[in-house]
Amino acid sequence: FANSGGLIASITSISKGGLYLFVAMIFTYFLMVDRDKLLNTALRFFPKKSRERIKEIYDISEQKLSRFVSGQFIASASVGLIMIIGLLFLKVDSAIILGCVSAVLDIVPIVGPAIALVICIAVVYKMGWTIIILTAVIFAVAQLVENNVVKPYVFGKFMDLHPIVIYIFLFVCAKYFGAVGAIFAPAIAADTCVLIEELYLKNMDADVE
Repeated sequence: FANSGGLIASITSISKGGLYLFVAMIFTYFLMVDRDKLLNTALRFFPKKSRERIKEIYDISEQKLSRFVSGQFIASASVGLIMIIGLLFLKVDSAIILGCVSAVLDIVPIVGPAIALVICIAVVYKMGWTIIILTAVIFAVAQLVENNVVKPYVFGKFMDLHPIVIYIFLFVCAKYFGAVGAIFAPAIAADTCVLIEELYLKNMDADVE
């Protein structure tokens, strides 16, 4: 924000991230509604003898994605819960609302938490600098707990992925696809691991036997 060019670039970047996220949500909605029709159409592009195997891989991938959604919900809920408890301790009137806002915005990496922090500080601003600093500390604790404890554990358990794998995909996806890539990094990691396991490793094991 040092100059107008930086401000415009930041706003443009955030707008693009929001647009990509919106498109991804619409795309996901239609995938859910027309799942069977789209799957049957896609299977027609493959040989008949391979269709059952492809459908099996798709079902495994779908289970991983559903676990990803559950894991993301738990991770975001942990942020909201910590914020609610902390702000209630500070006697902030809007503690529950701010906690819910923090949980919802937490879905969008980096940008979402930053906006949530600004909203929280704006609400508690009149309560003095002590409350502002303590609010920022509570927010930082919530983010640290989520990113270093909850997410690695939950995604590792729900999706049967090692935390290191998730961190690698999170870094790569965030670098090349921005905020949207960071959101779906665990799901992309799960799908990639499923494809490697089903299409390569199992064939290698079968050849050894």
